[in-house]
Amino acid sequence: MVLHRLQIIYNPRMPAAKLDRSPASDQVSAVVWEMIFDGRLRSGDRVPQDEIAHHLGISRIPVREALVRLANEGVVISKPHVGVFVAEFSPEVVRDHFQIYAQLQTLAALRFLAGPDADSGRQTIAAIGRELADTTDAAEVNRLSTKLARTINVGSGSARLRAVLRALGRMFPAELYPQIPGAMAAQQHAVALLVAAIDNGSAESIEQACAAGGAARAEAMIDHLRQRGAFT
Repeated sequence: MVLHRLQIIYNPRMPAAKLDRSPASDQVSAVVWEMIFDGRLRSGDRVPQDEIAHHLGISRIPVREALVRLANEGVVISKPHVGVFVAEFSPEVVRDHFQIYAQLQTLAALRFLAGPDADSGRQTIAAIGRELADTTDAAEVNRLSTKLARTINVGSGSARLRAVLRALGRMFPAELYPQIPGAMAAQQHAVALLVAAIDNGSAESIEQACAAGGAARAEAMIDHLRQRGAFT
């Protein structure tokens, strides 16, 4: 039952969680995503705003701010005078997200190779790829994968493209991804494909690498979410 799944935010007898230094609204977004990932919130469920505020020890203002942003990102749906509810969340939604990101990553990589610092950038990309391939720690793999993507995005020279990619990256909190079984292997596979494609330099190989890498990440996440009961 929905009520049973929602009885996980807090125990009234437990003290409220201590707020860390990140913006309160970011913490709210992380909590909502964590609940979705764990199957505690599913498509159509009402987001328990009061419980989240109590859990984080904050007012409802940053909760509302976070939900407005999540609504703009298509994660939740706000119904005036009724409440905020989780939007459709399905394997297709996850695949769409990674496919869109892959297409923009392709554009960023092509801009990166056309930039004035492409030669030195290639060396940086190759070094990150080697380091990532030798790593067995999931959190470190995630950090290096993010570093590689940031190197390419900055090297693309497009502030607008970077802004859109950052917004997409926030939709699935990075700190949750390393916890997914199979995520590390998927990221290492995706990075290896992209590093080789950038070394090759052809637009076709880069597009194929980004698409294949995005698909590998998506399927690892979908398998995990299915096991956690995140999909209705």
